[in-house]
Amino acid sequence: MDSDILLRLEPWLRERVGATGPLEASLIAGGRSNQTYRVTDAAGSSWALRRPPDGPRVASAHDVLREARIISALAHERDVPVPQVYGTDGGNVLGEPFFVMEFVEGTVLRGRRQSSQLSEPQRASSARSLIEVLAAIHETDLAGTGLDDLAPSTGYLTRQLDRWYGSYNRVRNRMVPDVDSVHQWLLENLPPISAVCLVHGDFRIDNAVVNDDGIVIAVLDWELATLGDPLTDLALTLAYWSGEGDEAVGPTALPGFPDREGVIRHYSEVSGRDLSGLRWHQVFAYWKLACAAEQIAARYAGGGGGGDRSGLDDIRSHTPRFAQRALHLALER
Repeated sequence: MDSDILLRLEPWLRERVGATGPLEASLIAGGRSNQTYRVTDAAGSSWALRRPPDGPRVASAHDVLREARIISALAHERDVPVPQVYGTDGGNVLGEPFFVMEFVEGTVLRGRRQSSQLSEPQRASSARSLIEVLAAIHETDLAGTGLDDLAPSTGYLTRQLDRWYGSYNRVRNRMVPDVDSVHQWLLENLPPISAVCLVHGDFRIDNAVVNDDGIVIAVLDWELATLGDPLTDLALTLAYWSGEGDEAVGPTALPGFPDREGVIRHYSEVSGRDLSGLRWHQVFAYWKLACAAEQIAARYAGGGGGGDRSGLDDIRSHTPRFAQRALHLALER
């Protein structure tokens, strides 16, 4: 974020949170979509600023003002920890929309290095807390929070298939047959929706901040949140959940974290939901990740992108890999 932008931001931030110039800003690694900056003032106070990514954007996926609305609405949901939103702007200050929220101090478990800094009991605690927060999100009082108009109450799974397949086809420049095969399987095996509730849309352990006890104190990155089937959230969490024997060793592969079956069991216990239709959603989760990887690769190839440009040399390999996982799971007996 250049000095001219910070100069324009300074009076806006001073009015809302009492910031004192000069301001400094650093891009927070980890995001592939909307950008998050840590903005610090002369007194050492920090805030988080969210803005859309550079380059071509999908309006429905990068609407930061909608994201701010969702986070603000959840502020009074006791069991869904979110940062406090201090203000939004539609483009008058920086020439594009953004919002500023509380910078929550804690640990984000982005990889094995961060998880290794926790003890086994802390890792177990963070897993339990994460799943309990997920169940709480799915119990959000939609009318009470004013989020009951966030999306239509019907047709969620069909809309999701259309959205991700449409976005994938707009950027595809190669043949990945498994993506098309799985899309057909998903259409032919479309299940009835299990419930309509608030879903996060990208729920995983590195979209949460935990404290020293391993308790989740903030859930981040609400840009894909909508009204839909809670099993899609659980399935995506499982797709990101790594364990022993997985080719990619992520933050949850260390001792103390449960395996995927343990995650499913705990969610079932705390939510009381029927998980008999989970397999379709797990296939969809891997397929969605395949479609998303192709979009991310295309965005960065065109010079745009979100916050994190690390590890993009092999991003195109994710599309066939996730699509193959989806196909294998679909064909399991």
